Amino acid sequence: MPFLTRFLSCPLHLQQSESIFVNYLLNYPMSEERLEQHMKQAVLNIKYEYNEGRLSAISLLTTMIQKLPLPVLQQHCQLFFLPLTLQLANDDSKECREAIAKCLSKLMERLETDVLQSLYDYTERWSKGEGALRRTSIQLYGIFVESRVDFLKRGDTATRLLKRLEQILKESQQDEWEAAYFALICLEKLSLPFNDLFERQTDIWPLIILCLKNDHPWVRLASSRIVSKYLSSKDSKTVCSKKSQSFLLAVPGSLFQIARNLCYQINSDESEQNNDLTAFAIKSLTWVLEAASAHPQLCYSNDDEAAERKRDPVLWIMTRLSNIARPRGTQRRQAVYKCFATFATLASDICAQHLELVIEPLHRSEVETRNELEVPALLQKRRPEEDTVSEEAQLAKDVLHLLEEHCDSQDTFLQAYAAVKTRARDKKDRRKLEVKTQAIVDPENAAKRRIQKQEGEKKRRKKRKEEKRILHGGTKRRHMNLDMD
Repeated sequence: MPFLTRFLSCPLHLQQSESIFVNYLLNYPMSEERLEQHMKQAVLNIKYEYNEGRLSAISLLTTMIQKLPLPVLQQHCQLFFLPLTLQLANDDSKECREAIAKCLSKLMERLETDVLQSLYDYTERWSKGEGALRRTSIQLYGIFVESRVDFLKRGDTATRLLKRLEQILKESQQDEWEAAYFALICLEKLSLPFNDLFERQTDIWPLIILCLKNDHPWVRLASSRIVSKYLSSKDSKTVCSKKSQSFLLAVPGSLFQIARNLCYQINSDESEQNNDLTAFAIKSLTWVLEAASAHPQLCYSNDDEAAERKRDPVLWIMTRLSNIARPRGTQRRQAVYKCFATFATLASDICAQHLELVIEPLHRSEVETRNELEVPALLQKRRPEEDTVSEEAQLAKDVLHLLEEHCDSQDTFLQAYAAVKTRARDKKDRRKLEVKTQAIVDPENAAKRRIQKQEGEKKRRKKRKEEKRILHGGTKRRHMNLDMD
């Protein structure tokens, strides 16, 4: 039968060859040694050079695991478990790793508790190692959670697993993002069947919150999902009730840490902005804003000095977001504007108390866009309205309309808007006066600054023109420096 194992690598005949081979193992009389030899040959095929061949071999093993008699499967479970685990750690193909995880899940589903315990003991020992060994053990923990919840409910198995994941998160440094990522994925899976137990593990939550500002985007995304899901399950206005067992009560200051780390995410560089991360951050920040308004004591740690520094957490959040939108950066600013739009819709009463902080960055975008359009319009003798308004400026305009709609009265909005415009105009006048004063005191440096400003304006107009050309279907031009003799 060796020719059948080679025949399995052909995708066109995969199902037929699997059926023939498994029927042969089940029905043909053979010795224990011969049966084990055929199973070893099937296991060896998971190291095939090409992805298609490995997928075929993994599919065969999955079929064998499902159809072999339970006594035979339990007798040879390590023959399947150890090579599959090793391949899970070393395979470069995402499809193959997913197929291996599914195969291991089928194996765990069929095994009896005492045999499964031996495999779990292996996993626990590997989790105390380092590098790829520990990372693979955490992946196996996740497969155990998905396939055998009943096994984890025995005794204190789930509690010990949570403690182990807590230790892994604590030991994982910035350069060990994979261990932290897979630990968070396992915690996310555990939160479904063991929600109450997970919520009571107050020591693990500060570590999850710390992962919100991890350098790796996958770690930030996984921790954001966990935090967002947890906060969504609670009522922001009754989180301090006597019946509540939230870690927010057990860990003072944790609510402020969530707000600070979520603002850190929004303040990422343009290249690190992610729509999924932004969506989770906005959703969680809205909940945090409402909870901080209703229960500001949740934002205070036991340190009295820190409590004085963060006396008004709502004001801190609004000020921080307003400052994040100050530097140029389209995606970062849009994230802040979407956050303000959500605040205006779901927490309009809180947003109205800090209206000027919200309007200031929105007004700045409008002014910058108007200034960018005025100069080209004057040069080409046309109206600024004929230019295409940027997506950022359009979003800022829409959010301003939304604020006006949800404001208590139109006068309140107009007064806040007028105050912002007055401050901006005064600041501009002071800046002009400073420039004139410096030109008198130090004319040489003033001339250099004017030249630098002109060069920057040329680059900005050139970049703007290129962006508009690409927006209308053009391709990016390659600029070449040609030396003319």
